[in-house]
Amino acid sequence: MPNLGIPELLIILAIALVVFGPGKLPDLGKALGTGLREFQRSVRGEEGPPASENRPSGASDQTAR
Repeated sequence: MPNLGIPELLIILAIALVVFGPGKLPDLGKALGTGLREFQRSVRGEEGPPASENRPSGASDQTAR
């Protein structure tokens, strides 16, 4: 398999931008990330979402100062 360097990745990103448009690209990345996360979880044999996904949407990892 050939190595992918910076120029090749930039070309792939430019093609994706032309094909999907700037509005759909973040949604596509989010869907791809979610799919990969679910695949890894199923390969490891984990049930359900990890603890970080069980937090309410307003929760933050930072402590109040």
